[in-house]
Amino acid sequence: MTDNCQRQQQRVERSQWLLTAPIKSILTRLSLPMLPAILALFGLEVIDTFLVSRLGTEALAAFSFSFPITTALFAISIGFSIAITNLVTQSIGKGNHRSCRRIVFYCLLSSAATAILISAVGLLTIEPLLNLLGINYALMPDSFHQGPAPDLMPIASDYMTIRYVGFVFMLIPFVCNAVMRATGDTKNAGKLMFVWLSLTALVDSVFIYTSQFQATLQVIAYGHLLVDVVFSFISVFALSQREKILSWQKINITHLWKINRRFLSVALPSSLVNLLIPLGLGILTSWVAFYGREQVAAFGVINRIESLALFLPMLLTTSLPVVIGQNIAAGLTKRVSQSIAVSLKICFFTQLITALFLSYFASCVAGLFTESQTTNHHLVDMLKILPFGYLGLASTIICVSSAKAIFRAKTALYSTLLRVVVLSVPMSYAGMYLAGLEGFYLALLTANITCGIASYLLLRRHLPQLTLFSRVSPSIEAKQFS
Repeated sequence: MTDNCQRQQQRVERSQWLLTAPIKSILTRLSLPMLPAILALFGLEVIDTFLVSRLGTEALAAFSFSFPITTALFAISIGFSIAITNLVTQSIGKGNHRSCRRIVFYCLLSSAATAILISAVGLLTIEPLLNLLGINYALMPDSFHQGPAPDLMPIASDYMTIRYVGFVFMLIPFVCNAVMRATGDTKNAGKLMFVWLSLTALVDSVFIYTSQFQATLQVIAYGHLLVDVVFSFISVFALSQREKILSWQKINITHLWKINRRFLSVALPSSLVNLLIPLGLGILTSWVAFYGREQVAAFGVINRIESLALFLPMLLTTSLPVVIGQNIAAGLTKRVSQSIAVSLKICFFTQLITALFLSYFASCVAGLFTESQTTNHHLVDMLKILPFGYLGLASTIICVSSAKAIFRAKTALYSTLLRVVVLSVPMSYAGMYLAGLEGFYLALLTANITCGIASYLLLRRHLPQLTLFSRVSPSIEAKQFS
């Protein structure tokens, strides 16, 4: 049997297993191999923040101003990953294994072209965007007896220039990894992502602490660029040579148009929905900037801690869409509901434990990232309040991912709009207006909890059998999805 036939047979067997095995077993088996990778993904942000904190408050504040922009680039990468996951899982679920290679080829071409376009626009708008985020407020004197604070624009601008140049090399490994997960091969996908991100953290650390390099925020960006370039080639090689799911072929305009129309019809809306999160984050950052660079530095740190604290729901979004996609293709909607319910229950208990831990050890955690008393004070206040809102954020993440996987993009959009436009931004402004930064924290907590509940209720409109309070037999009957 040829290598191609062996790989195709393995994908058939994995597909059947996804349709018949108990849900908890599937989620565990698909998610565990990705656990080190997801921890590395969000741990990288925390490690970078720790490294930057060694450079001083100014560098940490500049890094915090760049966070909404790098989060937007990450959101686009996730949107494209979701799109290719949907196409590949649907193709495999329907038994169209041969078409997968063509789909992957054209989607990779489209991803690279879109990333280049985004990078070009980003390079032309760095300074105006940073100004919108309120970076000029950091120039305001702390008091009338002091001069202006150091200009953070050159630091943040140099950092973002390199990150934009490397965006195409960041996107390709994400998309390739999504293809591997979509086939059910989460073991090798997790290994590849873990090595990629761990090596990035190692290179960043070497660049900061080695005397041959001048320790600046810019060298962190160079570390990302170097490793991303290497792993772009490694990821493409893995798909074509190991997975045998990427075939290089002469471009057919008809196939290109047909596949990319389907791909971009999911990728662009998913990316735009995901971009609402960094948009809201940017608005909140600009408001915090009124209070000074120390407060912005603390807000940047808590945002990166939040990313790591939410690793479990993000881990489940690497496996849950695969389970949902292939079971929908087979008409097994009760299995879809069960998989979502199990994921929500796991996330609730995990996030509650995480919130209690961060609140209790707030002083210790804050001390790792700053020596500034002002920054430390605000970070401790945030850690005692905001982590309890992660219960709502976890529910929102699972529900939005599930809505996209069942092709209910409008529901995903409504949940995200509710989180950003209806709840987080208006309530945070009201809280800040009434009670300063403490009111801001409490309002953000309330908004996140409310959004989690509302997202669950919105998803239930499409899956009436979805419930958190009843046990479902492991033997799930088939039912046509509509």
